[in-house]
Amino acid sequence: MKKIFALGLLLGASGSCFADVVGITSITNLTIPVNRPPIISTSGIEFNPGVNKIVFKIAGKTCTFNSSGNPYGAGQGKGCTYGITVNNSTNTLSQPVSNGNGCTLARDMIAACK
Repeated sequence: MKKIFALGLLLGASGSCFADVVGITSITNLTIPVNRPPIISTSGIEFNPGVNKIVFKIAGKTCTFNSSGNPYGAGQGKGCTYGITVNNSTNTLSQPVSNGNGCTLARDMIAACK
């Protein structure tokens, strides 16, 4: 929930009740110098997908998620909000976040990236 709230603050309020959001947190571990914290950044985009699914490439995988228009009404008028973390050093995905309600569930998001 904290991550969805943070994405909302990052991207601002939506003018459309069917605006969907995809936010990605990127982590890059430093090899040299050692004992330094990783580089972490978060970015996202808000959009109206129409009747399309949400499809994007990350960590060498193609992710396909439900959108507020496919199936129609997913997100129950609030759109679909997603967040995912990619570790660029290990090429792995983790910490999926979804608002559910017809949107792809958080527990299914990583499996939806093939």
